[in-house]
Amino acid sequence: MIKILIATGGSEYSFMAVKKACEMVSSPDNYEIRIVSVYEDLAASSAEPLGIDSEEIDKIQNIGRLQATDYALAAAEIIRRHFPKADIPISMKALKGSPKAVILAEASAWNADVIVVGSLGHNFLSRMFIGSVSESIVKHAKCSVVVVRGNPADGAPEQN
Repeated sequence: MIKILIATGGSEYSFMAVKKACEMVSSPDNYEIRIVSVYEDLAASSAEPLGIDSEEIDKIQNIGRLQATDYALAAAEIIRRHFPKADIPISMKALKGSPKAVILAEASAWNADVIVVGSLGHNFLSRMFIGSVSESIVKHAKCSVVVVRGNPADGAPEQN
């Protein structure tokens, strides 16, 4: 069984990665797919100086979890529509933490054969200040990684 981990954040780039993962599946009976959507952990200590109490932080965290769950469900629906007659095992997880670390940890724990992720195409300066999830995954993953890039406006993915 070939294990494909798809990381999605709900962007058009993420859904382009889901579609690319579908194109990679040659025989649905031989594949297993895990969809991971990560939401950020809000530390209570960093929000309290801003006047946000722990109850509000919990509400925001719950919204993040629900949104991540929705992204994973939407990705699974794309896969099911792509393979209407196949019964590909698809599991989904909405996980809290740093996207870079969580995706890598999940891929390792699940023994993924390949990670498929979309790239926002950050320029050099934005990568310097905020980093790139896809770039970090490429550098640190223990398995193969497919990064799907492109201009979502024209729907044409580029693969690097």
